[in-house]
Amino acid sequence: FTHVTACTLAESLNDPLHRKLRQLCCLRRRFDCYRVERTSSRAGIAPAEVQRLFTAHFITTVSNFLFVLGQSHSAKSVDEGGGEMNYQFKMQYHHTEILDRAKKYLEKREKNGTTGEAEDRIMEQAGWRLVNSKFDIRDATAVVRWKSHRPLWLFVQNEPSDVEAAIRAATAATRDGDVRRAVTALTILKGVGLKMASAILTAMFPALYTVCDVRASESLGQKDYGSLRYYVAYLTACRRMAAQYGVILRDFDRANWHWTWEQSQNKRKRQCPKQCTGYTMVGVAVAA
Repeated sequence: FTHVTACTLAESLNDPLHRKLRQLCCLRRRFDCYRVERTSSRAGIAPAEVQRLFTAHFITTVSNFLFVLGQSHSAKSVDEGGGEMNYQFKMQYHHTEILDRAKKYLEKREKNGTTGEAEDRIMEQAGWRLVNSKFDIRDATAVVRWKSHRPLWLFVQNEPSDVEAAIRAATAATRDGDVRRAVTALTILKGVGLKMASAILTAMFPALYTVCDVRASESLGQKDYGSLRYYVAYLTACRRMAAQYGVILRDFDRANWHWTWEQSQNKRKRQCPKQCTGYTMVGVAVAA
């Protein structure tokens, strides 16, 4: 439970949640909401050496995104401290490979013998039913299992009524165009962090959301960030690139995943893949 999560959930610097966190020594002082940010360390991935000071409390409006010349896009991310956060997304492979890589993703065999296409079909059908049919906890469980088996033992501890309420809240937020509220509605569930929430939303609304994880971020030249403001920026960049190259979000996500998977396989074989020169740059920043 990081300072960022605490401050995102808290209503003020002196609300019951903050006071409880200070009692537990998670926040020693109210101004501890301002802290040095480091990227999270996952599975042997060292945190970034570059650190920056920022506040966990943000302005709640999202600034309008503006087109700039050529293939560049930019917007500003402003927090209450007056600082800005800009993310630069750069495709690590040529955009003409998107559809081919998406196809390879679908054809790839999983460890259980099924193909990526079969796994995606199960996920997409479950997501469709979550939005359009009577709620069934098995559909939500199927989506969680598709993203990762690891948090499944936690997710099954949720009451079905709580999961249904979270799904309904995320659906309402999506229809209102509020990405942040949609993600937050799901992350109150056990076993559902930001990345799992992005997967659930992708299953429910594949034309509006995409999955955020280490593979996807790496394919766009970014570290594995797990903050909500990063996901909003990442989603915005993906939507723009997909629209620019005339592909759907799901195919763009599949291509990104496949590129990173291929790089990991090449690294394992001690190969040095040639670096593609056909990069696309997209700069995105978000008002949290």
